[in-house]
Amino acid sequence: MRVLIAPDSFKESLSSNQAATAIAIGLRSVISDIETIEFAIGDGGEGTTEVLVKALGGTLVSAEVSDPQGRTIEAQYGLLPVQGETPARAVIEIASASGLERLPLAQRRPLNASSFGTGQLILAALERGVREFIIALGGSATNDGAAGILQALGCRFFTANGELKERISPRQFSELTKIDLNGLDSRLAHCRFSVACDVNNPLLGERGASAVFGPQKGASAADVAWLDQALASYADLLEQACGASGRDRPGAGAAGGAGFGLMLALNAQFSAGVDLVLDSLAIDQLLSEVDLVISGEGCLDSQSFAGKAPFGVARRAEAQGKPVILITGILGEHYAELNLPGVNAAFPSIAKLAPVEQTLEAAATNLRRTAAEIAKTLQLGRVLATATRKN
Repeated sequence: MRVLIAPDSFKESLSSNQAATAIAIGLRSVISDIETIEFAIGDGGEGTTEVLVKALGGTLVSAEVSDPQGRTIEAQYGLLPVQGETPARAVIEIASASGLERLPLAQRRPLNASSFGTGQLILAALERGVREFIIALGGSATNDGAAGILQALGCRFFTANGELKERISPRQFSELTKIDLNGLDSRLAHCRFSVACDVNNPLLGERGASAVFGPQKGASAADVAWLDQALASYADLLEQACGASGRDRPGAGAAGGAGFGLMLALNAQFSAGVDLVLDSLAIDQLLSEVDLVISGEGCLDSQSFAGKAPFGVARRAEAQGKPVILITGILGEHYAELNLPGVNAAFPSIAKLAPVEQTLEAAATNLRRTAAEIAKTLQLGRVLATATRKN
């Protein structure tokens, strides 16, 4: 039996590569002769850079930037080779400089968090001559509508008392009276930005950035309402500065509203992150050569259908008649009500109730154990099939 193991990353615990390795080890611990193909994937969230760089022969470049709280860190972006073009494309994850992984749970304060560091990564790539960018949105700790990114690139923010010099965050949005894009780096006019996005949420409202994604960034119920209003004030000014509306466009709410700021101020073009990645990796050929596909991610819930990687894989596997099993950390609320296109079975992997930190640390162990149980189920299927033929 040939099995394609193609998971997404498990948020804050395992990269796609680490998850694939853990699943493969679990399968082989039960079925020694099973043939596994480990294939890391992504959907525009964290881990996308690593996946594309490894698969396409790119390189990782480090730069000194700011984290969401303004502290100096080292973050990375990828340079991807483009035949006949110099320099290469850059792939930049907002999670690298401005991600949840940069902050312990106790330090997640989206009202004060800035995406400035991601803008610094763009600047670093500009200095290398890059003019084509893939920006991967997902896993951000920020809810600033890309204000920090734009400020790092030269955008100016004004209050009634003059220009705001400190690194902007939603905390200052209510004080703003004007946004001036004239100071944006002139090289940006010659750049093309493609946004790999795994969600289609608008900027505001009950499906917006603050309501849907704010709680995982540390926002309380009161914070969510405050952030939504702050983003609305910011959106008024940015739309006025750009002479266009964008708050209701699909994907505007991605990465704390970074999708909104990028599409308006940088004319970024959006595409489903999972399709961009899967096409780049030529996964359809691999699917034609295997008997079973195992994919997965941290949580299986209603958001999984909004462009998440495992379901991108499942759709393509279904088109080729290949069965799909998902391994997930947890089965989210209303899982039983979901219609899972292309998915034959789904297995939660968390073994016991424990604090979040302990659960994240045990992710690899949980995946290995769950994969081993799946292998036992596959063996049982073989036994039953043999018994049926004999009868």
